[in-house]
Amino acid sequence: MSQLSEPMPDFKVPPVIEVVLGVQFDPLPNFLTAHYGLFWSLVKQEYPFLEDRAPLGEVFEGVRGVEPKAEIELIDMPPLRRVFLIHTHRNYLMQLQPTRFHHNWRKLKEEDEYPRFGSAKQRFLKYWETFRRFVADNSLV
Repeated sequence: MSQLSEPMPDFKVPPVIEVVLGVQFDPLPNFLTAHYGLFWSLVKQEYPFLEDRAPLGEVFEGVRGVEPKAEIELIDMPPLRRVFLIHTHRNYLMQLQPTRFHHNWRKLKEEDEYPRFGSAKQRFLKYWETFRRFVADNSLV
């Protein structure tokens, strides 16, 4: 990641209601439904609440001038869902699916204070590394 040459603006009352940092990657071929629970067991003390959501579609940047192809895929099982692992204070959450890992901060109440980008980035990097270790330890690639 490149370093900014100028400092980021700093607002007393930032106009921010949500920050999402995330990565999209090739599908983890060995990722099963049970792995959601196994990963949750690693972070459950801080992220004790769960929500099931529909998976996010894959978005890949194409080559300029090349139109994306429409493809039909026959599957014998529906895609795995996306799971929200929600922090005890409910402002932070992780989004997990076999092709994505995201970490969010969201403003839920008027008095919720934006943690600033640097703090949000550090939290994302911490849990991204936890997830990467989990993937390696469980031979999901």
